[in-house]
Amino acid sequence: DQVTLAFILEALSYKEGCTSRQIDLPGKPLSDFIIAAVNASRFFERTAATVIDHPEAMNSFEEFIHALQIIPRYSSGKFLTLGLLEAMFPAVQARLTVQPGQDIIDHLTDVVKKK
Repeated sequence: DQVTLAFILEALSYKEGCTSRQIDLPGKPLSDFIIAAVNASRFFERTAATVIDHPEAMNSFEEFIHALQIIPRYSSGKFLTLGLLEAMFPAVQARLTVQPGQDIIDHLTDVVKKK
């Protein structure tokens, strides 16, 4: 799952003052970020399946709400960047519904405005 890998890689990369592969901040271990990424993956799978089956009816933000409820399970907190999580649902929807020759950024803008 490409989205899960993206979330994991984001957590592993070095960012000053943040938990990363090199350092665990107190109360924010790297393992919690990895668990949150895995917990989120099922919602992206459901989003992708719905978009493929019913692209016109899809509201990616519905799965975003469900993901927010599940992600903290089995870890000490919500350790995915909220903005990254929020942006990834419409990005997945846009990527799966973009038409040949259509600019992906323009289509992403359309998806976000529609929802």
